[in-house]
Amino acid sequence: ALRTDAVTILITQRVRVTHMIETILLAVEDNESRMMAVAEHAAEIAAGLDATVVLYHVYEPEEFKSQLETRNIDSKDPAELARQNVTVEAVATVLKDAGVEFSVEASTGKADEELTEYINTHDIDHVFVGGRNRSPAGKAILGSVSQRVMLDSDVPCTLVR
Repeated sequence: ALRTDAVTILITQRVRVTHMIETILLAVEDNESRMMAVAEHAAEIAAGLDATVVLYHVYEPEEFKSQLETRNIDSKDPAELARQNVTVEAVATVLKDAGVEFSVEASTGKADEELTEYINTHDIDHVFVGGRNRSPAGKAILGSVSQRVMLDSDVPCTLVR
């Protein structure tokens, strides 16, 4: 069942669904409590459609370097580090419990640019992103990763907050 305290907004700009949703990208940020609502919605939809989910996490370059040193990891693969991320693990548990197949991918760079590039260059049919409660002025001045992904990607997106 969907969480009653979560708000879901479906954005379908410029896109008409003419095919089945087979692959869903779930953009994973570090706020575990906020990501649980996103994970639950994505798991329910993916399970109902028998879709595969890509958990995608973006590290800022300095954060990535610091995490490698802190965890004493030899690999330079962001996906390997993301598999050990507490929030990614929590989201993965929600998907496993729903019987949804998933993979973990990651990159380093600016989150909105990395997510949009991955979405537009891979066979992604739908995107789930988390949103924050921000004032209109805050959105206008600071921008938003979720907003940029929704506007710049070529697939339908669901914003969950």
